[in-house]
Amino acid sequence: MAVAEGSVSATLTVTATVTEGATLTYQWYENVSSGNTGGTAISGASAASYTLPADLTAGTYYYYCKVSAGRAVPLHTSTVTVTVHPKSVPIISIITQPAATTTVREGEIPADIRLTVEAAVTSGATLAYRWHHNDPATDEAFHPIDGATDASYTLPTDLKEGTHSYMCEISVPNETSVNTDLATVLVLPAIIAVTEVTLGFDNLDMVETEVLTLVPTIEPENATDKTVRWESSAPDIVSVEEGKITALKSGTATITVTTNSGGKIAGCNVKVTKGRDPWVDGQVITYMKSTKPREVPLILMGDGFTVEHMRAKGRYEKA
Repeated sequence: MAVAEGSVSATLTVTATVTEGATLTYQWYENVSSGNTGGTAISGASAASYTLPADLTAGTYYYYCKVSAGRAVPLHTSTVTVTVHPKSVPIISIITQPAATTTVREGEIPADIRLTVEAAVTSGATLAYRWHHNDPATDEAFHPIDGATDASYTLPTDLKEGTHSYMCEISVPNETSVNTDLATVLVLPAIIAVTEVTLGFDNLDMVETEVLTLVPTIEPENATDKTVRWESSAPDIVSVEEGKITALKSGTATITVTTNSGGKIAGCNVKVTKGRDPWVDGQVITYMKSTKPREVPLILMGDGFTVEHMRAKGRYEKA
């Protein structure tokens, strides 16, 4: 008879008869060899049947039974050899590891993002799963996740910014366990959307060939994406490139800036007029400052003295 360690469940039974109505008695023995004499009586084993101990360890065991009836000569049964094979240790193998890296964004984590492991085990054992998590905001240790006892684990939608690590412990009851490789979940910062863009003014007057740079102000200051797109309604009159506007000829145009985040828009109307008469170094000219009713004599000195310099402190008109 052969049984497996850890799952011993067998009964030995003897059938005997006696004449003249005598009463049969039984005593089971355990021996160290295959003989049916010289064994050790088993306490309490005094029935026609004997159930093997469930905790027998791997090895070979020998049993026989002594049958008696009053003054009759006792008889010994032949020896029953019981072989207990070593317990088969379940071997867990991981077929598919959870995804090594998963990238999501705080506040935008879908409800169906899962980490999944596929595993197998020998001996028909039942696998148990337990997911563990390391929260970068608390400590470096892994902690079991309440209720995370399936082969798949759904990520919480409220994970905060940072690098989160997960692993699954796979086990067979009462046996050692194996762990999956680490699964890294990178949670990117939440997107801070643009709420407003302004240019600081609605209208500009320029002269032909004049160049100015428009600088947009974006709110909030810590917006995630502060990039913008520029457009001119009449690029043949006023061109624009990365906020730099150039007056090409007389006319009007609207310069528009649009944020890539949120699609916020601001605009500026530009009026372009003809340029002034050519300037000559050393020429004495008289201008009237438009903000005060008095003439201002100016001498053109060269060395980079330009129309833009003259306009730096205010607008001037020819007297």
